[in-house]
Amino acid sequence: MKGAGRSSVPDDASTVVRESKILGITKLEDGLYVRHAGSGRMALDRFDTEREQLDPGVGQVETAELVVEDDVLVKLFALGPGSTVEPHEHDDSTNVFHVLKGTVTVMQGDEEHEREDVAAPGVVLHERGVVHGARNDTDETVVFTASLCPLPS
Repeated sequence: MKGAGRSSVPDDASTVVRESKILGITKLEDGLYVRHAGSGRMALDRFDTEREQLDPGVGQVETAELVVEDDVLVKLFALGPGSTVEPHEHDDSTNVFHVLKGTVTVMQGDEEHEREDVAAPGVVLHERGVVHGARNDTDETVVFTASLCPLPS
């Protein structure tokens, strides 16, 4: 039942218990923490699988959709050194950045755009209709998610 804190589990799937004894947490060399399932358990975490597939070069932006539902979109961004997510807006959606790795320069507002360097872990709110973008001015890859609610049309 959606919204009631319950979900149906297929007969062939293992039930996942979210306790540190069952799900381990590993700190990777790049400073990110990932949660992984114990032996024989189904992993609920979508981040680790997608993050491994993103490897942007200089000036490149790579993305993956982690969650796409009727009411929310969570998109993973990996920005290579010197890359930019051009300023844009979502008239009908609130957008929240969760900075997971590195330091991203966040641009927000009209005209010259307000700029702020946000280091991991960091959270940035972009209200509906507010122009926003992101830029990587560092020599390392920057990783963040953008959560949009409701799902943009």
